[in-house]
Amino acid sequence: MDIVCNGTPLDQIAPTLEPLAKDPNQAEIMDLFTHEQYFWPFYANYIADHPQRLDAAIRWVTEHGYRPVFLHEGFLGAPTPSIETPTRPG
Repeated sequence: MDIVCNGTPLDQIAPTLEPLAKDPNQAEIMDLFTHEQYFWPFYANYIADHPQRLDAAIRWVTEHGYRPVFLHEGFLGAPTPSIETPTRPG
C-alpha cells in the first residue's frame, strides 16, 4: 500500500509519493487508497479536505506518467485470457 489518502494530510500527499516513485522496487505500480466514509459530512470522522486529498494524489501520479489500471481490465492492465469451461463427455 503506497498511500491512504484519508490518513495523509493534503500537504503531505506529494512528499509521500515522491520517494516511492524514485524507488525502483516500488515505482512500477502506485497504489492509491481511501475510505469513502470520509467524504460524508454526517460521518463522525468527516475530513473536509478529503476530495482535495484525492485530487492531489491522482493529479500527482498522472503528472508523473502513471495511468489507471482496473481489475476488470486484466492483471496489471493486460487482457484477461478467455478461459473456456471444459465440458464433460456424454
